Amino acid sequence: MKYSVIKQFSALIKKGEKILLVVPEGSSIDAWAGMLASKLILEKMGKEVLAVSTCPMPKKLSFLGMKGAVVREILQDGDFIISIDTNNSKVDRVKYTMEDTSVDILVTPKKGQFSSDDVSFRQSVGDFDCIIGFDVPNAENLGAVFEDNTELFAKVPVINVSTNPAFDTFGQIQLVFPEKSSICEVVHDAFWASGAKEFGEPIASVLLTGIISATNSFMDQKTTSSGFELAAQLQEEGAKQSDIIEHLFKHKSLVTLKLWGGILQHLKMDVNHQMAWSVVQKSEVEAIGGSGFDIETITQDLLRFLNGVDVVSLMIESEEGVKVELRSSMPAFDFSPFVELTDRYIWREMGIDLFFKTEDLPALEKRVLQVMAQIQVARLRLDPERPIEKFEIKIRAPEEQKDTFTQVIQEVKQQLSPEAPSDIPFELSNRKAKEPILDSDFGIGKTIADSVAKEKIAPSPVDKNKPSWFKTG
Repeated sequence: MKYSVIKQFSALIKKGEKILLVVPEGSSIDAWAGMLASKLILEKMGKEVLAVSTCPMPKKLSFLGMKGAVVREILQDGDFIISIDTNNSKVDRVKYTMEDTSVDILVTPKKGQFSSDDVSFRQSVGDFDCIIGFDVPNAENLGAVFEDNTELFAKVPVINVSTNPAFDTFGQIQLVFPEKSSICEVVHDAFWASGAKEFGEPIASVLLTGIISATNSFMDQKTTSSGFELAAQLQEEGAKQSDIIEHLFKHKSLVTLKLWGGILQHLKMDVNHQMAWSVVQKSEVEAIGGSGFDIETITQDLLRFLNGVDVVSLMIESEEGVKVELRSSMPAFDFSPFVELTDRYIWREMGIDLFFKTEDLPALEKRVLQVMAQIQVARLRLDPERPIEKFEIKIRAPEEQKDTFTQVIQEVKQQLSPEAPSDIPFELSNRKAKEPILDSDFGIGKTIADSVAKEKIAPSPVDKNKPSWFKTG
């Protein structure tokens, strides 16, 4: 790692007592894990830390048990907040009365009741000594965190941690290392070089979570040998790789699975331009009670499972407008032409997110596909006049599946018990083989008569029980 940058990072961390951690809107699992791990490390060093994001923590990270570790806003000096967890009971009414020596707050739930375990308290930490951002392309991507605290960002040293070389403009100190496989690897190495040598199980688990997510469980081509070595080291410190993979890649909520079904139902491909796309309408999301956050990382998953496709587009409609996620498995894929389609976008590790106000979805789909096709024509050296060929994956109705199944059964039945060739030098028994029994539920021969299988082949009775071609010398 660059010694001068690490030296500056180390000096700020050792000197600072109050540190602010931030991630941009729609951050990756790796960026979130980097922030959570940094919070744990800094608190272990005795620092006062505040982690902030305008977006909720990804559901995939709930297994880490860090609920409440990240807040949605930075409090002004002197502010004090009383928070009530509403996951189990929703709030119906809130009232308060001011007495001479107290303030009484009445919270009435719609159902059930609240307990003291649902209540937490938070107050402002005052001025910060430094700010650490994780995978931040620019200050605007921090949303209200930056917009409501521009003066703070102007007067406090800002550090940005990333592996994306395009993110080297945010902050005064850039811990940007494209040669690393994940942000969590950068976080580990930076704190290690700053004197934090022992992490322990909770921190090791968070760091390994980020590494596994960023490298797609070590199957991504950007995975480095140093990433493997660090993963092994973190497992020695107590991180459980199998548990992390189980939660990141195998656990899916019912809402997420329903949304995936809609995405796959509308999925289209163009094998010539090696691209795929799908559209999720607002009505579909609302019908199952989901949100854009439930879609999680399906764009990357589509890239993983679709053969012959190296760029994917997913359009998600909501009340705020349309979000277009564009991802590519090709490291050198140029997404810059998409920037001309809108003035609001966020660069991602494997692509870019575009944001549009509510508009005609078919028209937007056409515009995005035209740009995708133009990029692929240049990359793959295709005929510019070749049109986009949409191959739509259709799910057959049960009746169609039944008809096709019956046809297969008949074909299999016709191929059973074939007639023997006429020119073989043996004669088969005249006994008729039993009709094969077919199981219509499985479409295969359930039992095949063993009269043919066990039939003994005997010499022809001609020429004293010897075939004509048989000679003794």
